[in-house]
Amino acid sequence: MNIALITSKKWYMRSRGDISLKEALLQAGIHAQICNWEDDVLWEDFDLLILCSPWDYYDHFTDFQNWLTDLKARGVSVANGVDAIQSNIDKVCQIENLSGSPVPFVPSRICHSTQQAYMMCMEMGQPQVVLKPTKSASGHNTFALHCGQDGFQKKLQAIAENILEAGADIIVQPFIHSINDGEYSLVYFHGQFSHGVIRYPGVLGKKKEAVPVRMIEPKWLNAGNAVCSFLQADKLLYCRMDMIEYNNQIEIMEIEIAEPDLYLNLDYGETVSPRERFVQEIVREVFRNENGCICGGK
Repeated sequence: MNIALITSKKWYMRSRGDISLKEALLQAGIHAQICNWEDDVLWEDFDLLILCSPWDYYDHFTDFQNWLTDLKARGVSVANGVDAIQSNIDKVCQIENLSGSPVPFVPSRICHSTQQAYMMCMEMGQPQVVLKPTKSASGHNTFALHCGQDGFQKKLQAIAENILEAGADIIVQPFIHSINDGEYSLVYFHGQFSHGVIRYPGVLGKKKEAVPVRMIEPKWLNAGNAVCSFLQADKLLYCRMDMIEYNNQIEIMEIEIAEPDLYLNLDYGETVSPRERFVQEIVREVFRNENGCICGGK
């Protein structure tokens, strides 16, 4: 068994998660290699590619999309499947795909110009809004703005122009104040709940480490399971659901099935760690691919 853990030149050997997952795979007798997606590699030599930390893909969005398309054309097995990954990293597609979800997506407006973004902010009637690109990761170019503050329109224009110049459209959302206490992120392997964390998005302006949640409240777990069923997540090697409570209901902030941090290195106080479970599921995924069963790989 030969596994490629995909990163980028910028993030190569900088992710502790990549390094510890490689070590865990090697300890399980599975050959694993951390590879940059930009490098000239014979990808057919691997039984499975897992996107782990190519977190700057938005800076090379077209090239990254072309690389994924080429993998699919060559029949290379990619965890979660190229089609699913490509639609997930485009937030417009992600929002559209979740339009019928039993758990609603946080109210989001897609804007194609600075003027449209300003008008949407006014129409929302919220004291504070969030602007983010339709193509980004790790909170890149994501900002919270107070609509009534002096200079609001000027700040919005600068942010919106920067997003548009980078080749993305603009998403306008209400700022949800409970985000100050973090958002719930639930991690699933092959549609089965594995572990949860409270994480603090970059829009808060200060870096806070994610906190493992050892006992998930039923309301979060029920919501996550409902979305899993909707997504047919049993076909996905991994999936991370970021959710928040807003207007007295749980809503989706984002569904990550491309290159999420799975928080495998945190201590959950379990006999079998999430990292060990993930290794077991990777083996299961490879065997499913080889046996021609349902698989999100190709």
